[in-house]
Amino acid sequence: MMDRKEQEKLFVTEDLGKVRGVTATRGWSTKSFLFAAIGLMVGAIFCLELSKFLPQARPALVTPTVFDVKAEKKVCTSNAANCNETKCCKDAGTQCFAKNAGFAMCRNECVPGLDPVDPFPTPWSCKALGKQTPGHFSYNGWGPKTPGW
Repeated sequence: MMDRKEQEKLFVTEDLGKVRGVTATRGWSTKSFLFAAIGLMVGAIFCLELSKFLPQARPALVTPTVFDVKAEKKVCTSNAANCNETKCCKDAGTQCFAKNAGFAMCRNECVPGLDPVDPFPTPWSCKALGKQTPGHFSYNGWGPKTPGW
């Protein structure tokens, strides 16, 4: 039987530790292992520190090809109700006009100052709020009564 040294002489030649065309390696030396471990730790710490300065990962936005957005139907004011919030009128040919900061009404026209048919004798500013409703204003059924003031 051959001892270990004789076996190594058979398989390992003197020139650069080659065994019949294959490089002979003895595995990781302690020094190589420590350098690799330190390198991995430094790299991990670097990545963690760098991630603090980068924006957080967000899922990619997918833009749909067809939009299924349903437009909310705007509810407009009708008749003598306060249109201060809606700023639009249902009746054709009318527009929302402000009387003061708290009240506005849909009218076909507005003249600043006191309105002789207004039951509350305070002046109108007649600031137009929103757009005029398309169409022509109809006087049918409109019969103002003169207030008693």
